[in-house]
Amino acid sequence: EMKRVDGMMSMSPVQRIEVPAKGVTELRPGGYHLMLFGLKAPLAADDTVRLTLTFDDGSVVRVAAPVRAMQGRMP
Repeated sequence: EMKRVDGMMSMSPVQRIEVPAKGVTELRPGGYHLMLFGLKAPLAADDTVRLTLTFDDGSVVRVAAPVRAMQGRMP
């Protein structure tokens, strides 16, 4: 999670991201996002990463996420 603390952007891990029932939680620059570790090759803008998201109820969603170049400063 990224957030502004005392005028500076700070990034910290979270154990879970809450998604309200029938609601939406956005993953976006400057907020919640996924950070990938242990990649076998570097990623480049316009690549696509296939991810499997597993929810508390056991449901699984497979997504194809675009890799984007970092745009300027975070909000």
